[in-house]
Amino acid sequence: MVRSRPCPIAAPRRRTIAAPRLALLAFAAVLVVVLCVVALADTDDIWIIAVTVVAIVAIAIVIVVDLVRVMGDGGPDAGGG
Repeated sequence: MVRSRPCPIAAPRRRTIAAPRLALLAFAAVLVVVLCVVALADTDDIWIIAVTVVAIVAIAIVIVVDLVRVMGDGGPDAGGG
């Protein structure tokens, strides 16, 4: 009986590419800072700084969660033990 060997060219696992998402989040962070500078120049309200800090921290948290999710996805070399 002849055993068939598995195909040596297997389709690679589809991994989530985070680069577009990270680029959009980085662009959002830069946009928030630019809008903060414009708003501060126009209104001189200090509370805008607090809102900007909260927005930047939220964006940073989303970036970290996304990176952890992608790194924890496990690639083809991820072993079970």
